Amino acid sequence: VEYEPLREEMRSLFEAWGTEACSLAAQPIEAGPMTFTLRGCQLSSDLIYAAYVYIEEMRDRADGALSRPVPAKVRKTNAFAKSPTFVGEPTMDDVAVAYAATAAEGVAWAMVVDAEDARYVDAAQLRDLRHAAGGPECRRGAFGIDNSSQVWNFSGCDLVVGVPYLAYVYVEGKGSAAGAGILSGAMYIYFPGPNESYAFDPDATFDDGALAYDFAAPGARSNAFSVPVQLDSRVTLTEVCVSFKAH
Repeated sequence: VEYEPLREEMRSLFEAWGTEACSLAAQPIEAGPMTFTLRGCQLSSDLIYAAYVYIEEMRDRADGALSRPVPAKVRKTNAFAKSPTFVGEPTMDDVAVAYAATAAEGVAWAMVVDAEDARYVDAAQLRDLRHAAGGPECRRGAFGIDNSSQVWNFSGCDLVVGVPYLAYVYVEGKGSAAGAGILSGAMYIYFPGPNESYAFDPDATFDDGALAYDFAAPGARSNAFSVPVQLDSRVTLTEVCVSFKAH
């Protein structure tokens, strides 16, 4: 889930993420170590999730114990050794971007979008090159890369004066699950009109902030955790495995 649920919401699996197989309800447990694997979770490597477990006795009185959230994040299959930056100053037709990835074998996508469409941009949008500005030479899709420095030159972008644009690069590991890579921060492009001024900064990027959690201590319940909930293995795009021990 993306927020801290109430006990009643846990019992009904309210706002549970992914398919039905990515959550479990009313499962019998014993006193001792327990492990459950959730599948079909449809996670994104761009987000941090929280896994929860709720336990109670068999009297069905909703008076059990809700675990603290366990942050769950998909391990990315590639990353940026050097964040994308512009090479020189973009023109309305040509844009050049330099970057380097960490994986020895990877795949990359890049495009320029109108800033109004930036709210739609994520890994899936980059892979589909959806909302890309300009012609086919102003984007790059599913291009094989290694971990050496890359310089990509785009042409035929047909950008317009007075319209803000953002350029993005997305990389993932070769053969990895779709969406298990990393999306760059946005690189800003703007061509001012005759009555405007604008100082170009080739290193300017705009990155998302990290999530933070404030955990509250649980109170007395009809059941409790003798070993806290923890992730039992690496989180993937489709699978989360949690383990715990109940009294």
